[in-house]
Amino acid sequence: EHTELVEAAASAEMGSNHPIASSIVEYAKGIGIEGDGAKPEGYSEIAGSGVIASVNGKSVAVGNRDLMDKVGAKVEAESCSEPVCSHTVANVAVDGSMIGSLHLGDIPKEMAGETIKQLQELGIRRIAMLSGDKRAAAEAIAGLIGVEEVHAELLPDEKMAVLESIISKARKTAFVGDGVNDAPSLTRADLGIAMGALGSDAAIESADVVVMDDNLAKLPRAIKAARLTRTIAMQNI
Repeated sequence: EHTELVEAAASAEMGSNHPIASSIVEYAKGIGIEGDGAKPEGYSEIAGSGVIASVNGKSVAVGNRDLMDKVGAKVEAESCSEPVCSHTVANVAVDGSMIGSLHLGDIPKEMAGETIKQLQELGIRRIAMLSGDKRAAAEAIAGLIGVEEVHAELLPDEKMAVLESIISKARKTAFVGDGVNDAPSLTRADLGIAMGALGSDAAIESADVVVMDDNLAKLPRAIKAARLTRTIAMQNI
């Protein structure tokens, strides 16, 4: 049953660049499931909910409870052995019937905490996390990297509304993202920065700056370079 669950999820997620999709595919490969015989024939990504793919003539849906409701799959109460559920749940349904769920734990990107510290030292006044994940999961990661302002469980339009609120109270706003859900926000912000290695095509095309190797340490370096360049330009003027 476990193999069937992972194989179905990995086969459906092959067409996505989302970090959760990549994690599922990598996990499947790690336990010997390559998915070579089950390539998705049809594929659609539902922003803020998950993916639906046609695999071997069957409709496979992988995503949150909202997506399961859309395909008519009944989700059992999500249980958790931890005091607080701080992981992401990817439910899996085949032809409208729930076959199980995958629980993915989040870990911060390398250098995330140090990057936040350096941005604060550079005088960045407000750093906020805008996430579609569960509040407990988002707050757990924010606590690890030193971000105090967290907005969680956001659909793409809700993420945009929070960003608009932040923009209205700031002189300039930068938005950093990598998913298809981030594309509208990357376009709307004064400066859109996409993580290129794992980022979706939509995010990369919408951004003003693309960090090709996903190295967060390049964010403060870019700000320092921009400030130095502006100083030199002003001196010349």
